[in-house]
Amino acid sequence: VSYLLSLDYDGKNIFTIKKQTEDGYQIVEVDGPCLVTVLSNANKPRYMSVRGIMEAFDKEVEVWSADKIDVDEAK
Repeated sequence: VSYLLSLDYDGKNIFTIKKQTEDGYQIVEVDGPCLVTVLSNANKPRYMSVRGIMEAFDKEVEVWSADKIDVDEAK
């Protein structure tokens, strides 16, 4: 999917993608895995509060492996 503006994941292998078109935008749903291209305006960084930064140090980063997401590594 090209010209991605935003992406939502339902947790069940379905991605809802808002993509830019010549006339505005289009919302599409695709099964994963999928490949998307992103526009530069899709990333809008948020600034965290000092409290949020401190809480982030205590959070665990979830790492996904091929086994965890149940994909065929040969593909």
